[in-house]
Amino acid sequence: MSRLSRLRRRPGSHLGRRTGARAARLAVGVVVVVVLALMVATRLFVFPITDEPGTADVVVVLDGGGPRHWHGVDLVVDGVAEEIVHMSEWSAVRRAYTVGPCRNRPARYDDTVTVTCPTPDPDTTVGEVHHLVDLADDRGWDEIVVVASTDQITRARMLLARCFDGEARFTGPDHDDPWWERMVYETAATAAALLDPGC
Repeated sequence: MSRLSRLRRRPGSHLGRRTGARAARLAVGVVVVVVLALMVATRLFVFPITDEPGTADVVVVLDGGGPRHWHGVDLVVDGVAEEIVHMSEWSAVRRAYTVGPCRNRPARYDDTVTVTCPTPDPDTTVGEVHHLVDLADDRGWDEIVVVASTDQITRARMLLARCFDGEARFTGPDHDDPWWERMVYETAATAAALLDPGC
């Protein structure tokens, strides 16, 4: 091979190596971003920050899957509060609330426990938070314990912090659905909530 041929091939080979190096750096960057996003989402929606319930003016249970409503009942029975609010849909077909503790008062409650079962409009986490803030204003609640599924706690905390001046503590059990489904849903719902920062 002549010297001239080697000189002609050299630029192309350098270009191929540079393109391959760029592609490798891009692939590594994408993997790092995906791993970091998964780590953040896992921390926010699978292992969120929760609080000790302590005592409060009211226990408020957001509607949704998992044994959250019975978790709220347990808190009231344990003396956290003497008032509980179960956010619940009203079924016109069954002519009953969709939530068990609203259909039938739990026998474990004593006569001092007040149970309220509102149906927020819209029936979303945002609608529930707005309804909760209205109830807190009307009834003078300063301390509340909010029960939600673990995946919903981060978003509910963020939404309530925008609208409620009192102290809110969050607790709750896992959702019935697989954790990865809930993580995908809550990631999208939290992103939507961040784009709409109003109360």
